[in-house]
Amino acid sequence: VLLCENLTRAPQEHFPTTRRVSMVETPFVYVLSLETAYRNLKDKSSTKRKKGGLLLQNIIKELNNHDNDQINDIIQFIENEFFQTFIVNSKKGGLIAYASIICGLGHEDSERVISQLLPRIFECLMDQDDSVRYYACESLYNIVQTSRRVISPWLRDLFDILCILLADPQQSVKDGARLLDLAVRGVLIECDKPERENLHSELIERLPTIRKNSRRQYHLEWIRLLDVKINEQPCVIE
Repeated sequence: VLLCENLTRAPQEHFPTTRRVSMVETPFVYVLSLETAYRNLKDKSSTKRKKGGLLLQNIIKELNNHDNDQINDIIQFIENEFFQTFIVNSKKGGLIAYASIICGLGHEDSERVISQLLPRIFECLMDQDDSVRYYACESLYNIVQTSRRVISPWLRDLFDILCILLADPQQSVKDGARLLDLAVRGVLIECDKPERENLHSELIERLPTIRKNSRRQYHLEWIRLLDVKINEQPCVIE
């Protein structure tokens, strides 16, 4: 969905009500819309960044039917212009953009690009700025909710990161991590039995090496969840 009339002047909140335009037929509208999305994503206002993300999501939906190469170019542009910087608002905009790309592609097509996006998001989850960490949790939450089992190869990475984030000194980051954890557990339940069994065994093997109570408790929660799904009865671990 793109704005085709008064693009630069129309209020952003009117996005959902504007008529549909084919970017293939109107490349000028597409370029102008993409520039507007980039500009809003870099804005200091969180409202404008989110509106920029919505516009980018709609652009990706349209491109997904016509031009996959252009989607890769957009990803590379965001990587270079939004993440290769120390500017916090740019990183936040980049995180919103990556979630918007996955949401625009949808579940089935997200697999094509997800491996390009996750390493940068994982890096931002460890950023020194707590607001970037929070935005990374939010971005990854939306990606997990959209991609579902596509993200299953990264479950171990997600688990290790969540162990850290759930103990974050900033409450907002911990809250974001809890929501992300719920989304990841939903994917965990959907995984094939062999995938669950492998992760179950790995987490049990780790237990003797874990000394921190909060991290040990988190391991036990996942082990019990996995055990219920594998055996339909909880295991008892001392």
